[in-house]
Amino acid sequence: MRVQASTLSDFGTHQIEILLGTASDLPDIPPPPVASPPSADRKPRTFKPRYLLHITMTVYDKQISHLKWQDPVSKEKFEAWCQWDASLVGPMHQIKTSSADYLWSCFPRMIDTTRASRIGRPMAIPEHPALLENQHLITQGDPAQPGGDEIMQCLSAYYLKHQTTLRELRVAQETYNNHARAWRQANPPKPENHTIWLKPHRGSRYLDAAKREGQQ
Repeated sequence: MRVQASTLSDFGTHQIEILLGTASDLPDIPPPPVASPPSADRKPRTFKPRYLLHITMTVYDKQISHLKWQDPVSKEKFEAWCQWDASLVGPMHQIKTSSADYLWSCFPRMIDTTRASRIGRPMAIPEHPALLENQHLITQGDPAQPGGDEIMQCLSAYYLKHQTTLRELRVAQETYNNHARAWRQANPPKPENHTIWLKPHRGSRYLDAAKREGQQ
C-alpha cells in the first residue's frame, strides 16, 4: 500500500500515527444483480407489521416498576405500573401482539429508595395505584388499543414464565460485573502505539480524472 500522507501525534505515553493510502486502481465493484419480478401466479406472502418500540422504565427497590411508551402507529402515549421488577425482562427482544410485532428496547433506571438523592433528599416512590403481587395496570392511554395492554400482557407473561431464570441471570451478571471491575482496577490498561490506515475504497470513481481517462 502506497502512503500518500501521514500524521503523527505524540501523547507522551504513546503515539498515534495516521497514514493515508492511495486509492486502488482496481475496477469498480460490479453492481448487485437485479432480482427478477415474482411470477403472476405466485401468491404474495403476508406478514404482520413490525415496529420499533422504546419503553422508558423506572424500577423502584427492584419491586415496582413504572413504564412509559408511545405507540408507533397511533402515536398514543401509554403509562403502566406493575408490581414486579420489569428490568428483568431485558433478554426478551421481541414483543408479539395480535396485530403487530415490536422490536423493543429499554434502559431501566434503577432507584433505591433507602438512599438519598444527589441533592440530599430521601428518595420515594411516586403516587401509584394499589397493585397485587405480579399485577400490572395501564394508567394512561386506552388499554384496548393494539399498542396498549397487549404489550404489558406480553411482558408480564414472559416474566411469570421465566422469573426464576431471569433472577439467576441478574445475579450472574452482577457477579461478573463486580469481578470485571475489580480486575480492571488491578490491571489498568497500558498505553500502546497505534497506526491507523485510511484508504479510499477500490474503484475508478475514487481516482483522479487523468487516471480515469488513461484507463479508457
